[in-house]
Amino acid sequence: MLTGTVTASNETSREIQFEADGAAPDPEGDPTLYDVLEAKWQDSTGAVRDGYPACLKSENDDPISLDHHRVKLTVIHRDFGGRQLHNIVVHVQCLD
Repeated sequence: MLTGTVTASNETSREIQFEADGAAPDPEGDPTLYDVLEAKWQDSTGAVRDGYPACLKSENDDPISLDHHRVKLTVIHRDFGGRQLHNIVVHVQCLD
């Protein structure tokens, strides 16, 4: 599990930019991207919900959100031979 901050989210593509607590930033300045696959998520009280996580949505109903939110992610990392791993989120827990 990773805990950190979502710095950008695209509800349409289900892709997020995520900064894990304590992780060193990419030396080339590239954001770390994650694909959100799970359709169920947990809110800050621990209740399980359906749909795209509320803490990843924009506060003004735009599919793109630059709102920063704290989350805990369960992630699978796949190596397809590129410079970055393919990061797949299988569980989101909203912390705020």
